[in-house]
Amino acid sequence: MNKGKKLILAVMCGLPADHKLFKETASDPATAAEMLATVRLTKQDFLEPVDGARNVFAFEQTWDRFPRIAAQTGERFTIEDLTRRDAGGTSMVDHAVQLRKLEQLFAPEIWRGRVDEMDNLYYGVIKAEREKIPYADMRAATAALTGQTLPEDRLKKMGMVPASVRTRLSNGVNLAELRTDLARNGDRIRKDYVLMLSSEGDNIFDSAFAFVNMHQWLEDLEKGGERLTKADFLRSYGNQKSILQNAVRHDHLPKIFTAAMWKGRPKEMLELFEHVPASDRTKVDIAGIVRTLREAEYGERVRLDSTMSRATLLNPLNQTERWEKDYAPICALSLTQVWKDIANVRGTLAVRGEKLTADDLRRPTGFGVDNIMTMAAREGHFAAVMDIAIESGQKITLADLSTANSSGQSIADILIKAGHSSQMFRAENWVGQAKDMAKLWEKVPEIQRKAIDFTAVQGRVNALSLRERFAGPRLMP
Repeated sequence: MNKGKKLILAVMCGLPADHKLFKETASDPATAAEMLATVRLTKQDFLEPVDGARNVFAFEQTWDRFPRIAAQTGERFTIEDLTRRDAGGTSMVDHAVQLRKLEQLFAPEIWRGRVDEMDNLYYGVIKAEREKIPYADMRAATAALTGQTLPEDRLKKMGMVPASVRTRLSNGVNLAELRTDLARNGDRIRKDYVLMLSSEGDNIFDSAFAFVNMHQWLEDLEKGGERLTKADFLRSYGNQKSILQNAVRHDHLPKIFTAAMWKGRPKEMLELFEHVPASDRTKVDIAGIVRTLREAEYGERVRLDSTMSRATLLNPLNQTERWEKDYAPICALSLTQVWKDIANVRGTLAVRGEKLTADDLRRPTGFGVDNIMTMAAREGHFAAVMDIAIESGQKITLADLSTANSSGQSIADILIKAGHSSQMFRAENWVGQAKDMAKLWEKVPEIQRKAIDFTAVQGRVNALSLRERFAGPRLMP
């Protein structure tokens, strides 16, 4: 009988702690391995209290065997596990520091395939303690387990100093020389060089200069088939800020939200934009960037000729993507090129006996940023929006004009900022909505009111309302 079974029998039979069976089994480490063949211990078993509020990581002996324990459970210990505080307010990291076993916490076999996560934990440890362990060697050994070569080690083999490379990428100085040095070794500027961390765990974007100069090496990444991703912008280590957080801090959000940066990736860009604080979102013309990306991707599919119909303008151009997650239909009417020729578009539809409606313009443009009406206002085509609504017999409402989009702007905001407030006050549109028109008037700045004869507009609205009510002859505009 193996010793594991003997110890279980001793416990089940209630034998005293000084019994021979206890002594010869409990003192032998092989007993635990034999018991695990029958009874499987999970990660959670090691995290639960065994001594008051403390778990087994409060004991020095546990840390000496931690790498083997991690392997035997068959489960990965995560940052959440290691930083979670027990009932006594102490985490596994705290225990490792207190017992001077921090090196055991970063044993390479524990972090196999997880160098990023390992870095995140390491830079969260107090600097005075983490610098006591040979982390660079342990990190390299962890990467080697999966055949990975760290960028820092790659540069050192070329005789280059990683810190110097970080500095040049950040301040944009001597980049030509850097390209030459790398090319001499058959290498180039890579994303993992850009994302190398300092000894503090911060990225090069801790400096505002990195945002100013990033355009100098973005093309290098592009040529090498690399691009910065949403995950790259959101990743942070320890208590340091992510690239996105640094962009907010340095007031450089427009540097990372550009059409060139996110070509072919509008959805990913918008997912990143959701992480921007609401108070900072108006600093980025996200709708304009999406519009540019959308035009580039779908514009070639549009034909503005005699075959055009209301259906071809409204049917999704991206119908083949409808099974994708977060699918948003994109139609020709949401493209700028259509609105630049909107007069001819409407003329072609009229020949077919068709016309657009205000409801058509309320459709989303795709990617969840604006509706078509808002997009047209941004592009300077709101007068045509009014023409379409009036011709269709529908109305543009106060809600249409005053409801803010995901960027925090309404159509009224857009038109007022552009100095086009007068385009909102077409009398034919406000028949039956005189009170709402008066509410809209209150939003118009005093300086722009001088260009609008609001009293005359009100008078015409009242006259049109009376004519409509009593079915009199229609007044010409």
